[in-house]
Order: sequence, then C-alpha cells, then structure tokens
Amino acid sequence: FLHGPPLPTPPMLRFLGAFVALSAVHAFSPRPATIRHARTWLEAQGDSSLSARPWALIFDCDGVLLESEGLHRMAYNKAFQHYGIDAEWTEEYYDDLQNRIGGGIPKMRHYFGEVAGWPQSSISTPGINAEEQEAFLNTVQDTKTQMYKDFVAGGVAELRPGVRRLIEEVAALPDRPYLAVCSASTKSSCLFVLDNLLGRDDLLPHFDLILAGDDVQHRKPAPDIYKLAAERLNLTPDKCLVVEDSLIGLEAALGADMKCIITTTPSTRSQAFTGASLVVDDLDQGGVTSASLKSVVQREVGPGDGAVLDTNAFSQLVQMSNEL
Repeated sequence: FLHGPPLPTPPMLRFLGAFVALSAVHAFSPRPATIRHARTWLEAQGDSSLSARPWALIFDCDGVLLESEGLHRMAYNKAFQHYGIDAEWTEEYYDDLQNRIGGGIPKMRHYFGEVAGWPQSSISTPGINAEEQEAFLNTVQDTKTQMYKDFVAGGVAELRPGVRRLIEEVAALPDRPYLAVCSASTKSSCLFVLDNLLGRDDLLPHFDLILAGDDVQHRKPAPDIYKLAAERLNLTPDKCLVVEDSLIGLEAALGADMKCIITTTPSTRSQAFTGASLVVDDLDQGGVTSASLKSVVQREVGPGDGAVLDTNAFSQLVQMSNEL
C-alpha cells in the first residue's frame, strides 16, 4: 500500500514483502514483531503492473472497517489512570466528543484545555506552559495508542459486517478501483489495526493508499486528508467515493467534493447525515455492492441536492442506472 511521499503519475508500484523496509522509505519504524503482513511501496520505473484506475473507494478506519470506538475510550481511560490523571470519559461524553472532534490529541487538547483544565499527574501540573502541554498530550497519546494496540492484538476488535465481502468484490472487478484508507488516527495505530484485521485475512494487499491523521496539517472535519488522497491517486474528487461513520467524516468528504455513504455506529445512528448518498447500519444492508458503488461514481447515481437517500430509493436508482 501507499502512504507518505506523492504517488508517481502514472502510478507505478511494487509491493515489498518485508515491512522493515518502511523505515528506509518513510523514516517510520513500528515494532516489526507486531506488524506481520503489512507491505510498503517503492517506485518502480517501467513497472506497469498497476495501471491508472477509473475511480477510488476510500474507507475511514475506526467505526467503518471495525467497531472500535469503545476500545478507544477504554484505552484513553486506562492511559489517564496510568499517569494518575483524575479523568474518566464516559460512553455518553466520548460519543459526543468523537462526533465533534477528530483525532486523539485534538480531543484531549479540547478536554484539558477548555473543559477540565490541565491536570495534576505524574507527568503534568495545572500550570504547565504551551510546550509542556504538547509534551503531555503526546506522552498520553503514545501510551493510549499502545494500550489500544494491546486490545486489538488481543482479538477484541473485528471487522464490521460487509467489509470483507465488499473489499473482495471490489478487488475482483475487471476495472477495479483504487482502494484506500483515510483515518484520523495516528499512523502507527492505523497501520497496526489494518495489519491485524486485514492482514491476517490477506485483504491488506488490495489497498493502494493509506493515509492517517499525521499525514495532514488539519484532521477531520477538515477535508485535507481526502484532498490529499485524490492528489496521490491522480483522480478528480467526483471519481472518489468515501465510506464514513460520523458527521465529522461526512463533513470532511463533502468538503473535498466527494460523494459519501454512511455506515452508522450505535453512537451515530440517530444523527441526520444531510448530504450523504446513502445511510445504512452496515455494509451488508441497502444494496451496497461493488456494482452499485461503481454506478454511484461512474453514472452519478445519487442525490443532486445533498438529500439523504433511503435504502429503497438507492437500490431503485442503481437498478435504473444499470438498465440505461
């Protein structure tokens, strides 16, 4: 998969079997013992094994590929406890927080900087300056990330319904699209999760681009990560279809002028996703198939005025499009 330096045009890639090469290409070195299946990329002049593709299907990671937000909350609370921080994020509070602010450090910066105040702990005092605040946030985030990885490695997280089927269907298309992941989480956390959940089933090599929150200056709901994905894949935004689970993800996709379908989670199910092309509880519902998604992108099936389609209307539009 790709992440980091710009994609050559036309894209010419070669999968490498050893993830340890990643440190040489990207100066990023996760623990090799924990990342078993991930591939990195190397520009290969004259290698046309991957030609330019007509469109892209772009997944968010947490909440879309896997049901994970509860694990994130548990990992934050465990990290707070580890450093003696007098804070515990309830399920209700975290649901609200995650639907307003993307990325772990921005969440904590908002909470400690605007809600609770900077804490007395083993690594901080209430009067810390701006530089010390950033060091505190990074330390807690690194610890939280490792605790989250431990949850994932322990087999707690699973792919959401329909994810495996849809990836395999899309990858089998004769004119298959690019497959990409654009996550608001840190790169180390994102890669670890993808390796453990997609790598063990040999789904990870189907992906052509992986971007994380630290690849852009502004995280979701800013559209930066989706704009960067279109740039790296050398596609116009109208040829990119995003799968998200939250309002901030939808805002990011629409801000990048991309169509977006929503697969809800328990914390987002009651929200109004105005502007989405489709809202479903999971990817096994609503006629979400490789063929229907291809129709959405290539034949512009979907609302022209930003109204949300219900599953019946979506299926009818796809069927009408296929009969043209």
